[in-house]
Amino acid sequence: MSKVVNCTSRPITVRVGEKELVLPPSGVVPRVVMIRVPVDVVGGIPCIVEKLWEVKGLPAPEDGTFFLVNSTIFQSSKRKDLVTPDTKECIKNKEGQIVAITRLVRKW
Repeated sequence: MSKVVNCTSRPITVRVGEKELVLPPSGVVPRVVMIRVPVDVVGGIPCIVEKLWEVKGLPAPEDGTFFLVNSTIFQSSKRKDLVTPDTKECIKNKEGQIVAITRLVRKW
């Protein structure tokens, strides 16, 4: 069975059927380093583009382990051992806040 390590700053609650699992933060929180490049002026207002520079702080790959990361890290990396919460199909409270996810997104 695979192991999931939560590399976000918050606990992630997963509900599948009647089962609930809370993935505590591991203390490892990778980040994306962006560079900002001035490109032009639109209507007298300077414009920039932000470009991905690198992803820092990802744990080294481990056999049988998936690392749960935020969607920015997930989209910025080509690693196949990363997963991110599926926030399109999730459980929300009355205020619209996510209280649990029901599945993960991974790269194939």
